[in-house]
Formats: sequence, structure tokens, C-alpha cells
Amino acid sequence: MKVTVSHPFFTAAAVLLLCFFDYGGTAISCLIALTVHEVAHGLVFSACTGQKPHFTVSVGGIMLHRERTFLSSRQELAVLAAGPAVNLGLFVLVSILFQHRATFFRLNMLSCNGFLAAFNLLPLRFLDGGQLLAIPVERYLPQAATGRVLTVAEVVSVLFLVWLIWVLRSRASVTLLVFLCYAVLQCSTAYR
Repeated sequence: MKVTVSHPFFTAAAVLLLCFFDYGGTAISCLIALTVHEVAHGLVFSACTGQKPHFTVSVGGIMLHRERTFLSSRQELAVLAAGPAVNLGLFVLVSILFQHRATFFRLNMLSCNGFLAAFNLLPLRFLDGGQLLAIPVERYLPQAATGRVLTVAEVVSVLFLVWLIWVLRSRASVTLLVFLCYAVLQCSTAYR
């Protein structure tokens, strides 16, 4: 496994500041959930291709690189579904293991893994859900309809995110609101 850190000073500073000002443990739980999510993608990618995964860690997150590797539709679906599946599995595992203990760690792990799985399954092209939707749509629909279906799915997802920010603006944690605002910004700038 190869790991590259993009802009090491800024990445380390961002992680340290995030952890320093995280009194409830939400940031650490989210970092664990993000890391496990990407490692799951990498392990399935490695199982499908026999290549070692290459990750880039940056201020924006962790990303798996797949340099010029051809995957079949099934392999692609498996690699894309691995991240959300592991987050859902961790959600269930933490809820079963810590069933009778209401700790901040348990609640943070539940919310981070559940939210990360749900968020990554949104049908936005740069997320797992958008790529999971694109594979069967591109395979079974004509090319003219493919673009329209994916665009409608993205617009509905962005509207859902905006609505969610509006609903949660007074009831949610600051971390969740910042993450949702970042997601909406990514959606608006991804295809310019």
C-alpha cells in the first residue's frame, strides 16, 4: 500500500486543529470512519486487480488512485460499494457492541459512520452513489437519456442537501453543518 500526503504541512495542521478543537470526539470518529471507508475501497480494489492500492491524503480527505486500471462493471461496483458497506457494517457493529452504553464515542461512531454511508450513496457523480448509479444507467439506457438521468439525480441530491442544511441549521452540530456546506460547494463546483 502506498500513501502520499499532499501538502503535508497544511494537512497535518488541519488534522491537528480539527482534533484540538474537537471536545466531543466527533472529528476523531469522523477521521476513523473516513479512513476505514477508503481502506475498504483499497482492499477490494487490490483483491480485484492484484495491485497495491495508492492513497492520497490531503486537507480535503483521503482518496484512492486507480491509475489506468481497467475494471469490469462487477469489479467497479464492488470497489464502489465497499466503502459505504463497511461504514454501514461499522454502524451496526457499534450499535450492537455498545448497546447498553451511551458514550460519546458510541454516539459519534454511529453518527459518523451512518452519515458517511448515507452521504456517499447520494447519486452525485464524484461520490460512490453517483458512480454506482452511472454504471447500470450507462449500460442499459441510451446515451442521450443517460446524461439526463444522471443530471436529474444530481439536481435532486443537491436540493436535498440544501434542504437538509436548512432543516438542521438550528439543531445540528457545527461539524455536520460544515460538512454539509462543503458537500454543497463540491456539488456546485464539480462540473464547471
